[in-house]
Order: sequence, then C-alpha cells, then structure tokens
Amino acid sequence: MKKRLREMEEEAAKLKDIQEQSSAELSGVPAAAGGAAGPAAAAAAASATTDADARSIYVGSVDYSATPEELQAHFADCGTVNRVTILCNKFTGHPKGYAYIEFADEDGVKNATILNDSMFKDRQIKVCFGCMAFVALMVYMATVLLLVGACMGRAQFAWCSPWGLAWTS
Repeated sequence: MKKRLREMEEEAAKLKDIQEQSSAELSGVPAAAGGAAGPAAAAAAASATTDADARSIYVGSVDYSATPEELQAHFADCGTVNRVTILCNKFTGHPKGYAYIEFADEDGVKNATILNDSMFKDRQIKVCFGCMAFVALMVYMATVLLLVGACMGRAQFAWCSPWGLAWTS
C-alpha cells in the first residue's frame, strides 16, 4: 500500500512539473531552474493575460459556418485584429456559435462594440467587452447557491441579488 502511495505521489509531482512547463511555454516565459516557473514568470504571464483580455471582445450568435477570416474581415474597420478564436465542441468539433476577437489595441475594442446587433451572415451578432466573464460568474454563483440549498435540506431554488441571497418559497 505504501509503495502504491509513493508511486502516486511521484506521478503527481511529474504531472505538476509538466503542467508548469507547458504553462510557461504558453506564456512565452522560460521556466526557472528545476522545471518550476518562478514568481516573476507567473506575474508576467498574469500581466500578459490581463492585457490580452483588455483588448478582446466576445461575439455571440455567430453563424456556425463562419470562419476566422470572415470574422476578421467583418471587424477589420474597427482596428488591427491579432487573433480570432471560434470555440468548438471538443467532442464533435462543431462550432458553439460564439467567438473571441483580440485587437492590437484597446481602441479596437471600443470601435468593435459599435457593431453590436449588426448583421453577420444573415444573423444579428452580439458584441460586448467582458460580458462573458459576468455570465460565467453568474452561472458559477447560481450553481453554488443551488448546492448550498441542497446541503441545507432546502428543495427550493435560490437566486442572488446585489444585497445577498434569497430563497424562493
């Protein structure tokens, strides 16, 4: 039993090293000696991510046949587009119907929000800055509230307001 536990701990350490190396490679910051990224590398990666988020928009109701090149052409008048990411289902590979577009500067984001409710491939698209973070937070909070309610023996649904929790009766 102790041998198996030791093997599991060694495997966990290897996986942690691999994860740290891959995150360092993705951020473009080399890992420190020993395979672990140092605090400066983590700070640089966080700063780069925050900067990219400030220059990115969410585009909803995107046609399933849309390509990154078509989206780039649609938003070309807003500013220089660095990257277009159309999210796909990991099992089927089919698009989910939304995308993220990263611009070279924050002015592109301001100009792109003007295209909210514009038509793209005969569909009215939704363009917003930072709205998916809000939606993800609300979904997370609703899930937590439902779990808390279930743990407290309440069968009702919960909702969250800016003033706190409220249980339906």
